[in-house]
Amino acid sequence: MLDFVIGLGIYLIFGGQAPSFTVFRQELHLLPIFLLVVFLPFNGPVGEELGWRGYILPRLQQRSGPLIASLVIGAIWGIWHLPSFFNAESVQSSLGLSFLIPYVVGTIANSVIMTWLYNKSKASALVAGIIWHAATDFWGPIFLADFSIAAGSGGAVSVNQTLYAIVLALLAIVAVMLTILTKGQLGYRKTMNPGN
Repeated sequence: MLDFVIGLGIYLIFGGQAPSFTVFRQELHLLPIFLLVVFLPFNGPVGEELGWRGYILPRLQQRSGPLIASLVIGAIWGIWHLPSFFNAESVQSSLGLSFLIPYVVGTIANSVIMTWLYNKSKASALVAGIIWHAATDFWGPIFLADFSIAAGSGGAVSVNQTLYAIVLALLAIVAVMLTILTKGQLGYRKTMNPGN
């Protein structure tokens, strides 16, 4: 959430307008429904992270190192969402296909951060993957769009591209800083074993 708050602060300093925060102003009673959707097993955070951080990351970083593993998983994860750019009701579609490259850069940056979290949390796919991913899926629509739970998926979500680009730039800066500060190791220790 901190990335969204800082991104919004930068956006507002340069004359941007604050999001409507419809969920918090009018729909707090619907929040449990939204949280349930975010955590559904077949949805992004749980479904994807069992694979990305729960299975692939430990094996790939043991074989190729944490930085290469993060870059590969992040790139594949970004391209994994390519069909969403053609789904009129998705956030990615609102961004437009011209935003595919920045989107993939964002998934790569997130992947680097999540690898560091995974390694620092003693190989917890829950902490590094599911919780981080769910937080992004929760706060993203609230900060980046005029999102309404009540409206559901009845139409396209209009995403603030400028604010989203600022958030992606912040994620990229954090990922680069983590890479430099850890000398590319991202908290990885050779003694870590891949999941059973």
